Amino acid sequence: PMPSTATQPSERTAPGGHAGAKDGGGGSAAAAAAARRTPPTKVPDDEERTYLTARFVRARVVSKSHGAGSEAEALTEAQREYEYIVSYCSHNNVVGFEAEAQLCKEMAELL
Repeated sequence: PMPSTATQPSERTAPGGHAGAKDGGGGSAAAAAAARRTPPTKVPDDEERTYLTARFVRARVVSKSHGAGSEAEALTEAQREYEYIVSYCSHNNVVGFEAEAQLCKEMAELL
């Protein structure tokens, strides 16, 4: 039989180039959480539209969910998401996401 070339779960890399969600010891849980929250500067081209759509939907959901904190905190987080999408699209010359990027720019300005 041919050897498996599949990536093992322990070898997978999360978005942003960070290894899985485990805190492998030595680092604090807060540092691990912060590392996971750092958005990538570039995702593979074939995943770009899906990734940006997910970030767009997350911004909408965050702006409407105030259960975990104040409304101001939720809107600030949503604004960060919208600004990130605009920045990502401009720095990576994303094609086919122009309308959404424009909407994100307008939403960030409104918030």
